[in-house]
Amino acid sequence: MAAQVLPMFDARLEGQEDWTARCVALLSKMLGDILKGLSMYKISDISSALFNRKADLFGQMLLAFIQKCHGALLEQEHCTCPQCNRVLKRRGMHKRPVETMAGALELERPYFYCTRCSLGIYPLDEALGLSPAIKQDDIQSVGVFLATEVSYEVARETYQRCTGQDFSEHTLHR
Repeated sequence: MAAQVLPMFDARLEGQEDWTARCVALLSKMLGDILKGLSMYKISDISSALFNRKADLFGQMLLAFIQKCHGALLEQEHCTCPQCNRVLKRRGMHKRPVETMAGALELERPYFYCTRCSLGIYPLDEALGLSPAIKQDDIQSVGVFLATEVSYEVARETYQRCTGQDFSEHTLHR
């Protein structure tokens, strides 16, 4: 399931210093949207509605933590090439989808390129320890565990039922 891209913070709260208040405001809006979509109020309906949006909810909270912990790297204008020590200027912001056990998000981060070394650099990716794959190591670890314990089909269904996310970035063709 692809993550829905949502604006992280309400524009009215941008000047506010308390990042937790911004996160709570976003969560409140998302929960309000979920509540509007409920047609019934049985526990199974409420649970299902929350579970179906879990990746979005937690993904946005994960993004808030990344912004809080790595704000300087998100705003970075220059970095040093790790091979030749040349100072590089940012060459734009690049987006990439990221999926973790905590949720899914679209991460927009600065990109640097050294023409001398032909090396592209994403300092935030390295700071976060991101895997080159969309699905991060925590998901891959659970997938490996499940696949070694049961058949691929059972592992895939178990993972999907427990997380609401697809087990693999590849679709199973029969």
